[in-house]
Amino acid sequence: PAAPAGAVRVDTFPGAIWRYSGGGTTIMQQLLSDVTGTPFAALLKSLVLDPAGMTLSTYEQPIPASRVGETSAAHKQDGTVIPGRWHVYPEMAAAGLWTNPTDLLKWAIAIADARDGKPNGLLSQPLAKEMLTVQKEPTGLGPFLEGSGRGFNFGHGGSDVGFHASLVYFPETGQGAAVMVNSDGGPPLLDEILLAIAAEYGWPDYGPREIEAVAVDSAAIDRVVGEYQATKPVPVTITVSREGGKLYAQSEFTPKSEVVFTAPDKLVMLEGRAELQVD
Repeated sequence: PAAPAGAVRVDTFPGAIWRYSGGGTTIMQQLLSDVTGTPFAALLKSLVLDPAGMTLSTYEQPIPASRVGETSAAHKQDGTVIPGRWHVYPEMAAAGLWTNPTDLLKWAIAIADARDGKPNGLLSQPLAKEMLTVQKEPTGLGPFLEGSGRGFNFGHGGSDVGFHASLVYFPETGQGAAVMVNSDGGPPLLDEILLAIAAEYGWPDYGPREIEAVAVDSAAIDRVVGEYQATKPVPVTITVSREGGKLYAQSEFTPKSEVVFTAPDKLVMLEGRAELQVD
């Protein structure tokens, strides 16, 4: 039978596939508040922020007037300030964390310490281990996971209108960084800064690399223009476009980046580290 108008269709079941879902995270936000009877911002302060020592962070939306002086203003791509200085997000779990790089790294360190059995009051060791174990490639219970051995790292990116961030942490070596920008024109800087830090401090299996581009004719460039459905590391639609003699690629998870051929059927995004295999 047809579903009632406005009904939510369930098209899979938990654990079957990987799907990035801010909407699902928002449902969990409401579930936690309903079950505990506690407003979400207060609940996360007691369960996460305080145990992790994130004293300058809050999920309060809108942010209290007493804390406005601690904030940065969000900016558009053209450098102008977002009206109202920032957006207010009722989707607190998915989009409403006010934090800074130092506090965000405190969270990563607390997760790593819990995994190693160090008492910190944030998570039990079994749950922390599960969080940092691949559930559906490429994620654990929340963070994105990469590498193995000393090169194993976890992290996540963040994007709200006018604000963008990236976090990488290596629990085996105790290295990592959080980088934040307050402009929609800033995302290309995130990877460049992380790669520079990686090179300076010798992060294992992570750092700048040389790209040897191969020359192709105009017809070869035109052949790869279009939309592609990538399957790894996550299912996502990638749009490849041509501007003059250059190619650019963009997806819902990555900013627009120039791409170059490294083989007749392989392209590399110059911003970030993504490689595209064109079938």
